Amino acid sequence: MSTALGAGDLSLLQRYPQDLQDTYGDYYKMARIFVKAIGQPWVMRTLTHTGLRSKPLMEWVLKVMANLLDPLFWL
Repeated sequence: MSTALGAGDLSLLQRYPQDLQDTYGDYYKMARIFVKAIGQPWVMRTLTHTGLRSKPLMEWVLKVMANLLDPLFWL
């Protein structure tokens, strides 16, 4: 968006939806899956029971929640 404003070419804004998708799409996709999963009581019970005993799983969950996953994870 700032590129379009700086260049004085508002037609560059047509790329904005795709730029958002390219930048944040995978993160939001993972977040939607995660939210849907934890919204299920049986999933939450299972993940809590298992997750609290699994350091790698808990580290992954914290990374997802904090948006700290390595971009290569999505490839």
